[in-house]
Amino acid sequence: MKAHDQVAGDLLIRNCKIGDLSDVERIEKASFDDPYTAIIFWSIFLDPKVFFRVGVMGDSIIGYSIVKLENEKESKKAHLISIAIDPKHRRKGFGDKLLQDAIKVASHDTQVRRMILEVKEDNQTAIELYKRFSFVRESVITGYYSDGKNALIYSLDLL
Repeated sequence: MKAHDQVAGDLLIRNCKIGDLSDVERIEKASFDDPYTAIIFWSIFLDPKVFFRVGVMGDSIIGYSIVKLENEKESKKAHLISIAIDPKHRRKGFGDKLLQDAIKVASHDTQVRRMILEVKEDNQTAIELYKRFSFVRESVITGYYSDGKNALIYSLDLL
């Protein structure tokens, strides 16, 4: 799906381009113990129901977000598949800006009622970020991650 570019301070947030995928994969590998592969990113990139956004400073990709629109009973939900910031650029507010953009982009579809996400139970930094944006913990998926850790399910009403 296409969304407009957004400037947030020194950070330009725009749709991911094919040439960005290697930088996204680099950030993914630096951010997660069980990273998505290049093939997974390629399939996400090609999915018409996905908002795949990157944060750019100067000429460098410093983060990304992936939101997929999914059908629910009588509406849609926005599923935050992944969000990550290059370790060199963390703790500078860029995660907040990418999350704010993800929420804004998903909210443009008037049928989207809520955003959901999974987060590893021990990822306190991410959990704090989601709580700052008023995400509420809904449930737990036991053993969700490859290391056996649980996923916490958080949601945000977008109405």
